Amino acid sequence: MQRACTPCVSNAVKVPDVQSRLVRLGEQLDALGGKSTGPSCAAAECTNLEEALDFSESAVAPLEDLQDRLAAEKAHTEKLERALAAEKRVRAQLEQEIFEGANSFSTRAPWSDSSMLSKLSPTVPEKQRDGEVARSSIGKQQPRGLMCFNWFAGK
Repeated sequence: MQRACTPCVSNAVKVPDVQSRLVRLGEQLDALGGKSTGPSCAAAECTNLEEALDFSESAVAPLEDLQDRLAAEKAHTEKLERALAAEKRVRAQLEQEIFEGANSFSTRAPWSDSSMLSKLSPTVPEKQRDGEVARSSIGKQQPRGLMCFNWFAGK
């Protein structure tokens, strides 16, 4: 037998326990990485402390790959969220412009007045060729476009 100091002897006694803890750690890392769900054959083949450490270290690489993929997906998600926010702003702006345009149109259009609409014909002739002047039910001539407006307005 060879001589050894007391601290070395006490550490040598702990080697089997540390080896099994390293193997369990490697298996847990494998499971987190989706590589394995239970005890692996490689873990069972670890016969010394160095093999157990190598096994645990090899389980870290897939986790690093997952971390990189997660970071890339987060960046992609943030980019999509920014694009969506921009699309929402553009849509809101367009809706506002349409709303303002409709209000502006209704206040300037002479036929938007309800008293004017009530004076116009509620019927549209069944057959009317382009360029013809339509006659309302009260006999007045109206431009074709105004007759269409009356029809769409339900008058």
